[in-house]
Amino acid sequence: MAPACFKNPVETEEQRAERHDRFASQGDVVKRILALRDGEVVGMAVAYRRAIRFAGWPVTLGGIGDVCVAPEHRRQGLATRLTLAALDELRWVGCDVAYLCATLDKPGLTELYERAGFRRLEYGHTYLGASGRRYLDHDGMIAPLLSRQLFEAIVIQPEPFDIGVGNW
Repeated sequence: MAPACFKNPVETEEQRAERHDRFASQGDVVKRILALRDGEVVGMAVAYRRAIRFAGWPVTLGGIGDVCVAPEHRRQGLATRLTLAALDELRWVGCDVAYLCATLDKPGLTELYERAGFRRLEYGHTYLGASGRRYLDHDGMIAPLLSRQLFEAIVIQPEPFDIGVGNW
């Protein structure tokens, strides 16, 4: 199922190495959420959590990643249910806000996450890769969980949001 969602069949060795550098955050995994049909995994999402600082304050940042539904099971609301289940888990483990990155120019994807309460980070987000290299991306969204005030402060800041080490 995952190759149907994420695998790039023409990925070079250099691109693969960069992907591993960027997404080196497996230590942040809180829970893997699965969608099953007749005992078969047809969808998944991963909930992440880490401590960061924003404007000098400690923040518990939740993350959603690897949302994937097998092609033959798409357009049935599974991705929405997986995303909402991941958000519930992040609230349960005390996250202030939730972050995700996605291909935001893909039709329907931005709308899916907006329905779950996410807003696009207008100034992008920054993070360190496993190598220490700093990345700046513009494919992030954020949603309020336990702190609407923090969410609003992040959304209006006129600079990229620093999510710590590794992307989700």
